[in-house]
Amino acid sequence: ATVDFGTEVKPANSSVMMITGQNMFVVDGKATLSPVAPFVENYRTYLPMRALAEALGYEIEWHQATQTVTLTAGDVVTQYTLGSSIFVQNGKASDMGAKVIARNGYTVLPVRFAGEAVGYEVDYTTDAYGVTTVTMEK
Repeated sequence: ATVDFGTEVKPANSSVMMITGQNMFVVDGKATLSPVAPFVENYRTYLPMRALAEALGYEIEWHQATQTVTLTAGDVVTQYTLGSSIFVQNGKASDMGAKVIARNGYTVLPVRFAGEAVGYEVDYTTDAYGVTTVTMEK
């Protein structure tokens, strides 16, 4: 099955803010809902790939046979495989140090690699209660 969320790529001055445990995040000042809230597991912050791709206007495809997600952002093509820590960007393989996993039927991956793969700088802050806020900016 292929899922296409459009190919509009956000402008160079784009920002994303999300808070662990919250199903709402903000992209360029606009609130967006996600079926899965970002969460922290094994010291890694994960986010739902589909929600991020939709919010940023990127093309995303799910390949059931290979359990692979392909994200296209302009001329950057990145592939993530469920259960693997390796991602392939424009033909070059790299290790994220954490595996792509499924949560509630959605593919989730480490937020730093998802953001940096499409050109964002990623920053984290954690409050005294353990709630992490992630900001991504271009």
